[in-house]
Amino acid sequence: AGGVLTLGLVDGPQISMSSDTTGRHRSNTNGQSELQQPKLRPGLYVGEYPIEHYGQFSKENLMLEHYVFDLQRSSNADMQPIRTLFRNDRSVNAFIQQLQGSGAPSCTFLVGRKVTGDFHVPMGEITFIALIEPMLANSESAPNKVNAQSKMELVQRGWSGFGTLAYPGFHRPSWDPGWLVQMRDDEDGHRFAFIFGRDRERPANVLTQVVAQKTAYFLAESNSLRPFQVPEEARVSPSFTVA
Repeated sequence: AGGVLTLGLVDGPQISMSSDTTGRHRSNTNGQSELQQPKLRPGLYVGEYPIEHYGQFSKENLMLEHYVFDLQRSSNADMQPIRTLFRNDRSVNAFIQQLQGSGAPSCTFLVGRKVTGDFHVPMGEITFIALIEPMLANSESAPNKVNAQSKMELVQRGWSGFGTLAYPGFHRPSWDPGWLVQMRDDEDGHRFAFIFGRDRERPANVLTQVVAQKTAYFLAESNSLRPFQVPEEARVSPSFTVA
């Protein structure tokens, strides 16, 4: 019996991103990073889950993107774009209310979206969201070590966030508090892992940036190659199925 393969268009990585209150991201006109400290590089990343859990489907690809939201107008209606990002899940209402009352002018998330899906979270869905700034009061510190399957690795820094948990077929998706962490040996902002709070001792999926983004014209971070990228107004996300 033949299988089914679903293909979708992947939006190319951005050098830096900002957003309006709808949460849509766009490139800066000067091409400079809005997040100077710490350095977090958006784009395509590859990772691998423990093979005993997913077998031949253990490898995955993610698109990491920055989303910036204005908090200066923080009515319930103005916070709806953030709620939409979290799939309108009521379990994060307390977190959003704390963000709303933080007094910060804006907030920045690093969002990991599935490029290749798996048995639980399919292509196109968000697998984790990390709050880069502001740092909220009473946030639990990230673990100082991460189980990277073959060995324990030291963590350089971490940010609180939420990871997606779901039953097979993306049934009953929910958010599990956790941390996005940067590996201690990472000096260029291209090697991370997300640690789920309830499974912090289990092997984590360590993500490494795809090197081709620095050289391939359709993925490049180089400003000299930006004219070859698809215009913003032409960026869509169609998908089709091959039997």
